[in-house]
Amino acid sequence: MPNELIEVNEYLFYEFGYDTEAEMDSAPISERWPFELHLVAVIGGSQGERRVYEFTHGDERFFALAGEQLRVMPTAGMTLTDIRRQEQGAAWIARREPIDLDTLQIGENSVPITSERRAAITRLAARAFASDVSVRILEGLFLRATSEYLALVQDENSQEAKVVGDGVPPRPARFVGATAWRRLALTVGEMLEKGDLRE
Repeated sequence: MPNELIEVNEYLFYEFGYDTEAEMDSAPISERWPFELHLVAVIGGSQGERRVYEFTHGDERFFALAGEQLRVMPTAGMTLTDIRRQEQGAAWIARREPIDLDTLQIGENSVPITSERRAAITRLAARAFASDVSVRILEGLFLRATSEYLALVQDENSQEAKVVGDGVPPRPARFVGATAWRRLALTVGEMLEKGDLRE
C-alpha cells in the first residue's frame, strides 16, 4: 500500500514537528521517510478495518492505526492484542454516547450538570477504594445512551488505578504509561472479552 505509507508518513512529518526544522523543508516524504513503517496487523473496529503500523521515534516505539481516521500512539508496553481490546472497548464506550467532565450540556435535561457527574463518579470511586483514600478522577464519563457512569480513578497515595462504573465491578487498569482514555478503553475491552460487561 505505497500511497497509504506516504500518507501516514506525511501525517507523521507534521505530527512530530519535522516541518519546523528548516533543513527538512525540502526533504521528500516517501514510503520510508521520515519513518520506516512496519505493517504488524490488520484489525477491525468501530471505524472499519484498520492497518496497524509500528515505527520508532528516538528511543520510543509507536503504533499508527490507519483507516478512515489516522491515530498515532506510543506503544506504552502494549501488544497488538491490547490494541485490539482497546479498540473494542473504545467502540463499546462510543456506542453509549460518552460525555466527559469537561463538557457542558446546557439545556440538555438528560445530562446531569458537571458537579453532579463528578460527585457520582467520586461515590463510585469511594466504593472501589478504602474510605480514607484520596482519589483522583483520571477520566470520568457519563454515558448518555444508558444514563450510567464510567470512570478511571486513581488512589493518590499508591497510584493504583481502577475502572469503576454503574454495574461495573471495579477493575485494575494496567499500562501506567498510556493515556487515561486508552487505559479505560483497554480495561473495558478486557471486561467485554471476559463477559463481565454486556454488549
